[in-house]
Amino acid sequence: MKIRKGITRFSLILFGVFLITNLLFHAFQKQIVFQPDKLHASHNFNFDEPFEEFYIPVKNEKVNALLFETKKVKNGAILYLHGNADNLARWGKYAADFTSRGYDVLMIDYRGYGKSDGNTTEKNIYEDAAAAFQWLANKISQDQIVIYGRSLGSGPATYLAANNRAKMLILETPFDNIKCVEKAKFPFLIQPFQPKYNFPNDQYIQQVECPVFIFHGTKDYIVPLDCAKELEKHLKPTDQFFIVEGGGHKNLNEFEQYHQKLDDILIKK
Repeated sequence: MKIRKGITRFSLILFGVFLITNLLFHAFQKQIVFQPDKLHASHNFNFDEPFEEFYIPVKNEKVNALLFETKKVKNGAILYLHGNADNLARWGKYAADFTSRGYDVLMIDYRGYGKSDGNTTEKNIYEDAAAAFQWLANKISQDQIVIYGRSLGSGPATYLAANNRAKMLILETPFDNIKCVEKAKFPFLIQPFQPKYNFPNDQYIQQVECPVFIFHGTKDYIVPLDCAKELEKHLKPTDQFFIVEGGGHKNLNEFEQYHQKLDDILIKK
C-alpha cells in the first residue's frame, strides 16, 4: 500500500511539474521567441565598414536602419533581416560579407530592438521588413534587391519574397515554421500551450517566384537541420539547398564552403 501511495504521489508531482512547465512556457513565450536588446538613442555604432544611420517610418513609429555602401562595382543591394536576439550593434559586422561582393547592405532593427520604437510582434516584424524593402525599392529596381533572412529573419524574408519581386531570396539557418523548432526544443508542450507565433515559411516559400538559396549546418542545435529540410520539398527545381558540414547556428560565415557558395550565387550569377 505504501509503495502504491508513493507511486501515486510521484505521478502527481511529475504531472504538476509538467503542467507548471507548460504554463511557464506559455507565459514567457514572447521572451523565448523574441530576445530584443534595447539601445539608448545616443548609442554610437562602431564597425569596420563605413555606414549611414537613419530611421524608416512605420505607421506612427520608426525603425532604426543602417546602410553599408560597397566600394566595388555594384551588383545590387541586400536587405539583411537578422535573427531573434540582440540588435544592430551585433549584426552590423556581417555587412562585410556582402559589401565585399559588390552589394550595398540595408539592415534594420525590428520594432522593440535596438533604437527602434514600438513593440515586437510577428505582424510588426513583417511590416518593418516591408517598409525597409520599400525604402530600397524607391532607390533601385526590385529585381536588384536580394532578400537575406537569417534564423528568425527567414520569416519576414520569405514573407517579403512571396509578396514582392526580388533578385533572389537567401535564407541562412531557417526553419519551416516556429512549431517545428519549438517541438524539437520543447517536446513536452501540450494543447493549449502551443506557440502563439507561426512564421510559416513553409507556406510562404511556395509563393516565391525568384531564385531561392538556403544555407544550413549539420551541427545547428538551435534550429535543427530537419526543420530547415522541410523547406526543401517546396523548392523549385532551380533552387538550391546547401548543407555546411560541421556548421552551427552562429558560425556559417567561418566556413570556406559558405563563402564559395556566396561567390557562386552573388557574383557569378
